[in-house]
Amino acid sequence: MQKLLVRVLSKLRLLDYFNFQISHSDKGKTVVIPIIKSLGKENLSLTELWMSEVIYKLLKIKKGTFIDVGVNVGQTLIKLKLINREIAYLGFDPNPVCIFYTRELIRSNRFSNTDLVPVGISDSDQIATLYFYSDGNSDSSASIVKDFRPQTIFRREFVPCFGGDGIRPLLENQAISIIKIDVEGAESMVLKGIKEVVADQRPFILIEILPVYSVENKERMLRQNEIENLMKSLEYKLLRIRKSNEEFDGFTILPEIGINTRIEDSDYLLCPAELVSLIS
Repeated sequence: MQKLLVRVLSKLRLLDYFNFQISHSDKGKTVVIPIIKSLGKENLSLTELWMSEVIYKLLKIKKGTFIDVGVNVGQTLIKLKLINREIAYLGFDPNPVCIFYTRELIRSNRFSNTDLVPVGISDSDQIATLYFYSDGNSDSSASIVKDFRPQTIFRREFVPCFGGDGIRPLLENQAISIIKIDVEGAESMVLKGIKEVVADQRPFILIEILPVYSVENKERMLRQNEIENLMKSLEYKLLRIRKSNEEFDGFTILPEIGINTRIEDSDYLLCPAELVSLIS
């Protein structure tokens, strides 16, 4: 009934005038979803269900803090806490609206061992420009890479990003199990910023790398090659995450990404070479 109310209010363009909470249940576990002037409505219907199974499998192999680079409105946080509420979580996002909403999500559910850092991760300390491709304040397609998408830029905001020296103190004194990176084109910048932590901790890395589509897309190909070369230098293997009807369907080891043209093939696991035999 509550979800129906959200759909009706949204259709009538009235959702921005209401704040309330809705309980969402999954396999016997419940999470409270705040709806704050439309923020959070995406969490009422969890997508990328394959990710929950992948996270569950990886956590059985490697214990430690889950690092979320690109929190948005807490979609991955919800999946993680539905698996195990006690897993430590540290999330980074430069969008202050996303940080505000996710803090309310944490407070509403009384999540423990859950911290947020209101900055992006990059290869240097900088004031970056965050480009939005829609009028939504939590636009999940927003990127600090100018012209990453062919669509018209709707607006921009200036946001803080930290490189290795600024981020390392938060990461180097704890065991890290998984790093999830979803940053709309800035993946190579993030990996450069946390290279030393990755070399030391050897975490699993869940990463979205959107398709190059063609050889003409030279900027995307350049960033993709940077990721592949960096991972090779760290002795990591590249695995594509296969899905079937939103469910996890296994891993495929790749020598390289190449010219990918399928958006559904954009999700990868960067795996320490010494752990590949445990997951394949």
